[in-house]
Amino acid sequence: MKAIIFTISLFTTIITVCGFATYLMATGVNGWGWLIFIAFLCTQFSYKDKKNEQE
Repeated sequence: MKAIIFTISLFTTIITVCGFATYLMATGVNGWGWLIFIAFLCTQFSYKDKKNEQE
């Protein structure tokens, strides 16, 4: 269940970041740099399940 919640929140974060970058580009700010930076930060998250640590 925790993995599903983590996956949904990560997906929602990526969609939100894309919307934020689109807004920045529409207002004349370079949004692609922010998109790449925040997407990189999102990929650095690691999920460790406690069940796997016992094995």
